[in-house]
Parts: sequence; C-alpha cells; structure tokens
Amino acid sequence: MSNPWLGVVLFVVATAISVVAYPFLPETVPIHWNMQGEADGFAPKAVALALTPALILVFAGLLRILPAIDPKREQVRRFERSYRTVVNLILTLLLVIHAMVVANGAGWSVDVSVVLPLLIGLLFLFLGNEMPRFRQNFFLGIRTPWTVSDEEVWRQTHRVGGRVFVVGGALMMAASFLPAPHRFAVFLAAAVASSVIPVVLSFVYYRRRAR
Repeated sequence: MSNPWLGVVLFVVATAISVVAYPFLPETVPIHWNMQGEADGFAPKAVALALTPALILVFAGLLRILPAIDPKREQVRRFERSYRTVVNLILTLLLVIHAMVVANGAGWSVDVSVVLPLLIGLLFLFLGNEMPRFRQNFFLGIRTPWTVSDEEVWRQTHRVGGRVFVVGGALMMAASFLPAPHRFAVFLAAAVASSVIPVVLSFVYYRRRAR
C-alpha cells in the first residue's frame, strides 16, 4: 500500500541526525512546550534522540499493516494514492518535529508556538484535500457510527468534511502569525471546529437518509 522504503529512509535520516547531534546536546533536552512556546517537559538526551526515530519506525510499520487487516481492504485499494500521500506526510512531519527538538536542544532558537501550528495546519490542509477520495474503511478518515454504516453518508461527510479541514488548516497556519496571546486560542478553536463539525454533519446526513 504505502511505500515501505520511505519509512526506512526517514528512520535512517532521523537516526543520523540523532547520532550527529548527540555530542553537542546537554544531558537533558526539552521535548514538550506550553502554549507560549516555553519548554515545560524535559528528557535525557538519549531518550529524546531515540524517541522520534522509534515513532517513525512504529508508524511506518503500523500504517503498512493496517490496510492488509482492514475488513474493507478492497475499498482501501481504491484510494491507494491518497493513502500513500497521507502516510508520507505524517512520517515527514515526524522527521521535521525531530529536527526541531534537536535544534532546540542544541541551543538554536526555534519558536515552537509558531512552528507547530504551521505543521499541524499543513497536515489538516493536506488531509482535507485528500478526504473526498477516501473510501469506507475502519482506520483512516471520519469514522463515526453513521459513516461506517452507510457509504453515501461516508461520501457526503468526507466531501464536505474535507472542505472544513482545509479551512481549519488554513486558520491554524494563519494563527502562527498572530500575537502570542491570541495564537493558541485561534489554533485551538480551528482544531476543535475542524474535528467536531464533520462528526455532527455525519449524524445530520444519516438522519436525512433515514427519513
């Protein structure tokens, strides 16, 4: 389904970054930041440098296996290109986040409160663009009791939900350029709205179909 080698390549790149950076990092490095972009979670550098490469490997394997065990795997094959795009984007974003963690640990000033909304907004933007191509499955997309039980409800929800995700992603990215006090509020509002509206729509479409 997805390119099995991309996960391996990104794992190798992330591991190489960790190996090169290891001698230059302090014993403890930040791995979590609050809404103001201030570090509030730390880990030993060995843990911090191993965490994301391990996640890349796990996600690459999991996202490779899931289509094969999905009861609707024939449906998944119908949007293989979109699935590959989503997988590649998720794995690449993990690598970018890893580079950001390493850069911060090395003392380079990377404003996480600006970069993360951009990255997550970009993810939503790409997901929204691909969503109308998703077919019924049990692990990717807007999976509610109403979408997985009715193919037409799935289709309508993902067509409109994709637009919601695109708008939400654009708002999240725009939030990065707002003053710090408003940045998180706009980002959070866009993220919540993008997640909740499609779920509500799926119920509305299902009720219309049931009449």
